[in-house]
Amino acid sequence: MKAIGLIVALGVVGIFALTALVEFNLEGQADKGTPFIIESMPTITTWDTEQYQELFIPEVIEEFKSVEGQSILTYLSKLGKMQSFEPPEFVKKDFTMKSDEKGETLLTFNVRTTFEHGGATIIFQIREDKKSYLISGIYFDSVTLPPE
Repeated sequence: MKAIGLIVALGVVGIFALTALVEFNLEGQADKGTPFIIESMPTITTWDTEQYQELFIPEVIEEFKSVEGQSILTYLSKLGKMQSFEPPEFVKKDFTMKSDEKGETLLTFNVRTTFEHGGATIIFQIREDKKSYLISGIYFDSVTLPPE
């Protein structure tokens, strides 16, 4: 009976240790990605794709340069100039595997922002690049913007 109690106790301790290790790893990822997002915010909210070259993966840059992408940026620019933003909030870490490439780690952050004409939450998906990060996805959530 003592052996079963010992096994259960070791199992519980093991689960706590694994949880602490995962949390520590996630915090480390958040700490590394947060400065990149903070530095990128003023550039992103210029709505100028020419300034996006160093921040986004090439596929996203091409999307922004398309007619539809330009239309979206014009629509988002109705928010006006950015007034302030809260520190990025780390949401999750994902790992994706592509058939023709190596896998990649994606980090997701939310940033609450205040613009001239209202607020928005910007949702970032970033991936590690050689020296820093690149944005592989960006989404805006705002009740301020009128429906198009």
